[in-house]
Amino acid sequence: MISFMRGAIDHAQKALGRSRLAVQLAIKIKNQCDLVLGARFGGSHLFADSGEEWLARLIAPRSSFFVDVGANVGEWSLMFTAQMARPPAGLLFEPHPGTAIRLRAVMQEAGLAGCDVIEAAATDRSGTAPFFAEPNYGHTSGLHALRHRRSADTINVRLCRLDDELSQRRIADIDVLKVDAEGHDFFVLLGAETYLAARRIKLVQFEYNAFWIEAGATLTRAVAHLAAHGYVVRLLRADGLYELDVGRCGEFFKYSNFVAYLPGAFDGTLDRLPCRPAI
Repeated sequence: MISFMRGAIDHAQKALGRSRLAVQLAIKIKNQCDLVLGARFGGSHLFADSGEEWLARLIAPRSSFFVDVGANVGEWSLMFTAQMARPPAGLLFEPHPGTAIRLRAVMQEAGLAGCDVIEAAATDRSGTAPFFAEPNYGHTSGLHALRHRRSADTINVRLCRLDDELSQRRIADIDVLKVDAEGHDFFVLLGAETYLAARRIKLVQFEYNAFWIEAGATLTRAVAHLAAHGYVVRLLRADGLYELDVGRCGEFFKYSNFVAYLPGAFDGTLDRLPCRPAI
């Protein structure tokens, strides 16, 4: 009976695949399904809704050094350092010269002398590349020429690998690596391969969204890469961490945040959290 049902389903799928109208309908349904998944797994960009504020309250008091990739004008860094018990120290990567100037001023105004701004885009290689900068310190500025960036200015920026920048500064370990690189997040992780492989980064928080399509990256590959280095990967939501089987849900390319951490990190705080299934 089961074999018969599978055969019938397979036959129906092939028949529908020969229909242009059915394929067009399937695309519309798929797009709507992706939106449903995005609504389930993501939230708004507000720190309280995305889960970033919840996570910061949990781990910032146990952190002494952080790295903020895609720092923009420092909103995340200010939120995170406000929760730190020790004098804040970190590196903030921002490739746009004008935004980097503003970022340095923000750090100075906040009295965060231990936070250095590096004017470069962190990725998996060194060199230079075009950067599409939106007006008014646009949060979706990045290395990929997305259609909605028609108003963006194109400038060349310096590229760097985290492994190189961190080793040059003789930074031994990182408590938190936050990545918000507008689709380039996975390549940032590839540029930190040495530190990840050596487990010198306790926790990685990265953003996943539609920009990953143009970057040629997938969540499936990112999760597998981090898991291969011993990291536990979880979906981050406003009220905690969730277990998500990416192989089951597939790529949905909608805004959401993920956390990868080493077992035992932060005195085992994350290990003791209840982890509910996302689906």
